[in-house]
Amino acid sequence: MEELLKARMSLSHLMNDTHPLKDRDYELIGKFVQTYCIADLEARRVINCLTHIRLGNPTTFALKLNDKDTLDHLIACADSCVWNLELAEGIRKAAEIFVMHRQLRHMFAHWAGRRVPDHDVYIFFTASLDKQKLPKGV
Repeated sequence: MEELLKARMSLSHLMNDTHPLKDRDYELIGKFVQTYCIADLEARRVINCLTHIRLGNPTTFALKLNDKDTLDHLIACADSCVWNLELAEGIRKAAEIFVMHRQLRHMFAHWAGRRVPDHDVYIFFTASLDKQKLPKGV
């Protein structure tokens, strides 16, 4: 195993100049991903509640949406929330923040993280950037 590590380190690659993530890094990344997942669930519940108010019938359809569609529906709910413009504006702002965090969540969940030595930063790698289904804006 040690010989394999030496061989890999002899190759010229940015990854060789990074360090593995520490336990605390995994905790922070996991906390971020879980916070995103809870926010995603709550966004779906808001969509269902506002759709119920608008149409008069209870619904659970938002629980089956994919991430991108959830954000589109959340923005559509804000647009149709003409009876409370402050609520509509709050939902729009939340959706904008959600889009930004979705991009980070995607990277944290699907790419390999490493630590940059002597800096308090991470760098993330993927073996197939050209094949990645990146969220818009990444």
